[in-house]
Amino acid sequence: MRMRMAIKIYFLDDETDILDIFKETFSSKDFIISTFNNPNDLIETSKVNKPDLFFLDNKLPHFTADIISKELDPNIPKAIITADVNFKFEMNYIAIFGKPYINEEILNFMKKFNTSVE
Repeated sequence: MRMRMAIKIYFLDDETDILDIFKETFSSKDFIISTFNNPNDLIETSKVNKPDLFFLDNKLPHFTADIISKELDPNIPKAIITADVNFKFEMNYIAIFGKPYINEEILNFMKKFNTSVE
């Protein structure tokens, strides 16, 4: 019997209402969601307590996802949630979702990422 393990997801966005909605929508026994509106807090926290997956807003004041990603562990997968899906990224991301995102698409992606979720 396979033990179900919750995956730890860190989500960075400068809009606190989006962070609240994301956490409320996707937190479950399968997904532990931690939200950040400050890139430096995300970077420092992830050095001590590594997540399994990052979701990053692409455009924050003074930062883009590419700048932030360079400071994060390169072995941890990163997905983008952005209003500008045509943005040319320097880094490789495992998925790019447009804003407003569709809850079902995010959930299906997270389920595929976490093979223990049935």
